[in-house]
Amino acid sequence: MDDLKYVRAPRQLLEIKARTTALQFSMASEPLIGAMLRTLVASKPGGRFLELGTGTGIATAWLLEGMDERSTLISVDNDGAVQAVARDSLGADNRLTLVTAGGLDFLRGERVESFDLVFGDAMPGKYEGLDHALAVVKVGGFYVIDDMLPQPNWPEGHADKVPILIEQLAANPSFEVLPLVWASGVVVAVRKQSEALCNIDAETQQLLARLDDGLNALAIAVDGVGQDEAQWKLKTDDWSILECLEHLALSEEYLLSRLDNASVAVVTIDPARAARILARGADRRHRFESPEVGRPGGRFTNLKEAFTGFCEMRKRTLGWIDEREGDLRSLITDHPIVQGPVNAYEILLMIAVHPMRHAEQIRSIRTAFAMPSGDLSP
Repeated sequence: MDDLKYVRAPRQLLEIKARTTALQFSMASEPLIGAMLRTLVASKPGGRFLELGTGTGIATAWLLEGMDERSTLISVDNDGAVQAVARDSLGADNRLTLVTAGGLDFLRGERVESFDLVFGDAMPGKYEGLDHALAVVKVGGFYVIDDMLPQPNWPEGHADKVPILIEQLAANPSFEVLPLVWASGVVVAVRKQSEALCNIDAETQQLLARLDDGLNALAIAVDGVGQDEAQWKLKTDDWSILECLEHLALSEEYLLSRLDNASVAVVTIDPARAARILARGADRRHRFESPEVGRPGGRFTNLKEAFTGFCEMRKRTLGWIDEREGDLRSLITDHPIVQGPVNAYEILLMIAVHPMRHAEQIRSIRTAFAMPSGDLSP
């Protein structure tokens, strides 16, 4: 089937493409992506839409083409010279607001769940500040990104970021994710209204947010780490970056097994203990000796494999929470470095802050290797 045979291009596209070529701007969206965006916004009458990365306005034209008269589109770009092409060709459309600013600065000022579709076509809101972009998507709204397949204009090292980004999206319990090996490579994610999430209390929602924060912190810490850098460590007997990720995956797998074997008991609430877990768990000044079950042993051969393995464990953790009803403190188990019984809520707090701890360790390793001297053992 010839996909483009049935696709009608926006009338302004020829003019915009001519000026795009004259500017030698190589990051414009292709027609199939435009057609998809036009179709998606057409499903949201009266919708509010956001484009991160106007460029010259090629995708902007497709979006406007699919919108009804009550819909609005905000398109953000930090390059005013390139965005001027869109302003000249599309600026008269009163449904469009063009903003010349950094994407993250814009996102930080927006309300949560305020857009029916976000098209991430720039580094901010995609590889940087993903959580900010996802936060503004409404329930039932779309988050769309393209250029997931290799592109000729990718800078060195960019290819390693793509699978990490997709893993982050796939591990997010609030979104249904569809990666497509089509056009330039697309991921369409939809924020879902989980019945379980609707019914859980505020405390559990906060726990889920902590789990998400930990995953995001780890993803940011390893972003850009190559295969050689993954072997870096501060001292000979310390863990490397790769081994830190293996430790996280092994530890979460083990703690999940302890949760699976938890027994029902009378609920006991100890706010001071929960506070200590949060304060000490992410702070590397409080040292803990890892039990044997959490020590790296070469399960993963590279960083991508290790991060994927950790994300798989995190999905299992979220699934465990989703299947539970009632107070998590009513389930009692044990922990290898904690004396006495530990409830499931406390175990999950430990799981949530654990990646924060090792994200700090990874940042320390990367900072040390960037310095001219230090006690380093590659």
